[in-house]
Formats: sequence, structure tokens, C-alpha cells
Amino acid sequence: EMFKRITKLDKRAKNVKSVNTVKLMEGFSTEGDGVIYALKNKGIDIAGAKVLVLGCGRVAKNVIFSLLEERALVTVYNRTPKTANELKKKYSQISIKNEFNDDSSFDIVINATPQGGGYLAGALPIGEDVITSSLLIVDMVIRPKYTQLIKKAIAYGTDVIFGEEVAFFVNYLSDCVLVESEPSVEQAISFYRDYLVGERND
Repeated sequence: EMFKRITKLDKRAKNVKSVNTVKLMEGFSTEGDGVIYALKNKGIDIAGAKVLVLGCGRVAKNVIFSLLEERALVTVYNRTPKTANELKKKYSQISIKNEFNDDSSFDIVINATPQGGGYLAGALPIGEDVITSSLLIVDMVIRPKYTQLIKKAIAYGTDVIFGEEVAFFVNYLSDCVLVESEPSVEQAISFYRDYLVGERND
């Protein structure tokens, strides 16, 4: 309902047809760049990285848009192949993965589905072989913090980014929109480190 009342969309929101921040009836989407900021906080070189995005929904489209802007090599997996193939018509640069085999290895796997949270808690969105062959797992599910995907990744020694970390950077970018402040990766990372210090002191 709110989306229908918005009178203007920024470039990203218009492209992905999704809004998570509204200022003076103009809609913005910050979720995709929130992932980018989280990856840069890890020191990840995104350009040229082989990234698997799980899902084709609103959040996934945001993530894909931002990854392509950063020149990542994006592969998309969705439980419904037809939906993924429709997405490729819009983003011709992406590859579609309908099944995984021994050659299915990625630098980064990003779960942009609800699998693992809420009533889907405990669900694993991909097979363990993909987890073990990847360098970094990003789960955008916030609660529970330790999703089944995160637990498996840690158990196999794969690096992880938690959903709450991504959420911090998404909220930082939304705040920048609301207060009309130019976002900065360096500033966001500094704020995040201050936040972690505060968490440890509580």
C-alpha cells in the first residue's frame, strides 16, 4: 500500500521495484548496498568474485543489482527455475544454476531467502558440499543469529557474515538517506566497530 503512495523512486528502487526507506514520499532501496558494505568490512575484493545468490525475491534483486554494479560474477539459484530464468531476461549478465555438482564452487554465497529464519528456522537453503567449497557465507536472515547455514559454515571452517551485520549497514545507509548525509564505507565501518565495542561492554 505504501509503495503505491510513493511519488518518486531512486534509480535502484525503480529498477528492482522495491523500497525499504521513504523520505518525503520518495522511495529508496538500501539492502543491496548493505551487503556490499558488509563485504568491504571483511576486506573482500568484490570485482571478479564468483558470487552465488540464493533467491529471486525483493531482497535478492537488490543484492544482485549491487553486485553487478561492483562487477562481481553473479550466479543465481532459485527453487523455481522459471523465476530465475525470468530474472535473467532483466539482468543478462547473471548465470542461472538449477543444480549443483562437484564443480559448484564459489567465492561467496549469499542467502537472500527466508530459509533459516522464522517458521523456516532450521532449514538449509543449499547442500553442504556448496558450503564446504565456498570461501565466505553471508546469511541475510537476522533471527536466529546462528541459522543452520551459519552453523554449518562455521563447523566446516568457512568464513561467515551474520544477518545482523548486514542489517547494521542497511540501516546506516537508510539513515544517510533520511538525514541527507553522503554515505561512506569508511565511516560505516568505523561506526560498526564502535557498535561492536559497545556490545562487548554491555
